[in-house]
Amino acid sequence: MSPLRMNGPSRWIIWRSRRRSGSENRPLMDRLFKHLRGLKPSLFVAPLSVVALCLAAIRPWFRLEFVCSDDMTFHFLRLAQLQTLVQRGVLYSRWAPDMALGYGYPFFNFYAPLSYYAALALSLVTPDLKIALVAAFALATVGAGLSAYLLARDHFSPRASLLAAVAYAYAPYLAYDAYFRANLAETAAWPLLPLALWGMGRLARGTGQRYAAVASLAYAAILLTHNVFALIFSPLLAAYGLASVVAFAPDNRTRCRRLALAGGAILLGLALTTFFWLPALSERAHVHSDRLLVPPVFVYWNNFIRLKELFAAPRAVHPDLLNPSPPRTLGLILALLGLPALIGLWRRRHRAHEHAKQRRRRYVILFFTVALLGYAWLTTASSRVVWDHVPLLKYVQFPWRLLGPAALCLAILIAASGDLLSSGADWRGSLVAGGFILLLIFSSLFWHDPRYCPVDTPDLAPASADAGAGAVAAYIAQFERDSHTIGTTAKGEYLPRTVQEMPTARPTALLDPEKVPSGATFTFKAEARPVGANLWITSTEVFTATYNAFYYPGWRVTVDGEAVPITPDTPSGRITFAVPEGTHDVAVRFGETPLRRWANGVSLLSLVALLFVALYPTSTASPARQHSPSVERLSPGWIVWGLALFGAVLLLPRLNTPLHRPGLARLVTDFPGDVSFEDGLKLLGFNQASTSIPSGADAPGRIDLFWTAWKQPSRRYHRVIEIVGPNGLRWDQR
Repeated sequence: MSPLRMNGPSRWIIWRSRRRSGSENRPLMDRLFKHLRGLKPSLFVAPLSVVALCLAAIRPWFRLEFVCSDDMTFHFLRLAQLQTLVQRGVLYSRWAPDMALGYGYPFFNFYAPLSYYAALALSLVTPDLKIALVAAFALATVGAGLSAYLLARDHFSPRASLLAAVAYAYAPYLAYDAYFRANLAETAAWPLLPLALWGMGRLARGTGQRYAAVASLAYAAILLTHNVFALIFSPLLAAYGLASVVAFAPDNRTRCRRLALAGGAILLGLALTTFFWLPALSERAHVHSDRLLVPPVFVYWNNFIRLKELFAAPRAVHPDLLNPSPPRTLGLILALLGLPALIGLWRRRHRAHEHAKQRRRRYVILFFTVALLGYAWLTTASSRVVWDHVPLLKYVQFPWRLLGPAALCLAILIAASGDLLSSGADWRGSLVAGGFILLLIFSSLFWHDPRYCPVDTPDLAPASADAGAGAVAAYIAQFERDSHTIGTTAKGEYLPRTVQEMPTARPTALLDPEKVPSGATFTFKAEARPVGANLWITSTEVFTATYNAFYYPGWRVTVDGEAVPITPDTPSGRITFAVPEGTHDVAVRFGETPLRRWANGVSLLSLVALLFVALYPTSTASPARQHSPSVERLSPGWIVWGLALFGAVLLLPRLNTPLHRPGLARLVTDFPGDVSFEDGLKLLGFNQASTSIPSGADAPGRIDLFWTAWKQPSRRYHRVIEIVGPNGLRWDQR
């Protein structure tokens, strides 16, 4: 009899899925229903508490507007390009046909696409693509908090794990990534880092080989989300697996077996993503990858941060002003909250079982302390010798990107501090956790105060997919002309090297009309494809056709079913091929090279291996109680408290606090004024640091000007300040 009373197909499926080998190999559906029946409401308190406490971190996205940032429009256009491809039946394409003024180039062959697929999935449940993009940023922040809680819960109490979740979700660099860089791919990678460590840790501690699938899948997701984050996180993942095996394995034989499993999980993650990273690495010579490292902006030696910035203190938010971009930092408050954890390295217990538990906890604290110090050091100029001699590090471009993994390490240390300071009475634990959370949230508000830039986006929901593709192509081309960029990149680093001179106008037809002889005609044999076309070409003479797409390995042309040689045009780099006299069936396709097909095969085989690892039954005991420090649960009051904090943050713009100072009158103290200029600009006044500047002073005087605009200015302006001396001489900023 079925374990649940069912009628019809459901009962038949469960009956057919039974095996005769006993309860260990219970059918999947039976086990699923059993687990669902065993769920308790208390299990949802922790995730709901994390979500409630993260609401203030995503409050700026509730306006459903784009933030003023370096990359927001870039990511929207990439998402729009992916949407048009999927709508026209191309589920995965290395080629972005509408970029580079409509000539296309291999953007998705080099830039990890998973975050855009996630945002595209959200577009199915949101009104438009713009809101889907905003929702993707918000969910990434909440996901970061949830996964950090999951990782910390393997080592610390629920309240302490809640601190890790809040510290990670409110990390200043995560807010900088989301609100001031608007880097979707990097922001989306944040929740994956703790998830990969969680799976690796459980695998290395011997809690079941199925966690190899978790670690492999999470690591593969990082590789497909952000190339650079995968590069800088890989050493941490490998070291965590090694350290966990050394610390928790009872003997050498077990240690060797678990090391093999941990290494296999990393290799499986790499193998799963071979289809992406192998072509990207092997084909760098075909594009201008050297433009990734163009000084002065995109080189590591100009992007180190000082200790003052690394541990920057929170600043006051002036909501009525355009605040400067916040520093890229770990945060002084967060660093101070993590310091008590270091005491746990030397704290000992007298009883044997407590000593073993404390020893495991010391291993965790020691590991994340060393990792934090290493990542923090690599963001400073003192580590340049490492950057100079490790070849792949130069592609990180910005050393401050290592603040991402460093923030995770610091969040774990903050959880350890919470556990250390809250030992004893239950009220003390709640008081410590509450105080920590208040400090973490309110000290981060300066990093959660972005500027908003309205962006006119095209209608991406027209009557047909072709019409939508045309709107996206026109919008991308117009943006590239206005911003002087190529293909949503700053330097056109993925432009094929065969393009010696970039065309200045969008193509008006698939074949260049100027290269088609008089009397020759071409018509579409079938509907034009996003990455190719089928044509009937009729000509009274042999000629060389120019197809309006940039040449790149993978393009293939057939005439009457026979492949013909193709060459890049000079200097435009477009595809050219010979067309014989008469009427011919011509097909142009972008597809896979032999190397790409081989890489695809490796990834497919690895997917089969992943499914085997995930579904293969093991007799290992459930890990839920093996290494958890306690079985206490969070009180539902944490959900209420999280919502109350969110309400306080919503109320904050109406209050005047040391970290939030609305109003302009109290800011202009030295020379208040109300001087209107043409084109909608108004000078509210200025403050002067000193009334005189000594002769020969090394540092110039400081003057803070306060401007506003009572209407949208028609053009860009910059301020010029002149100082007039007693003898009539004038000095300016130059």
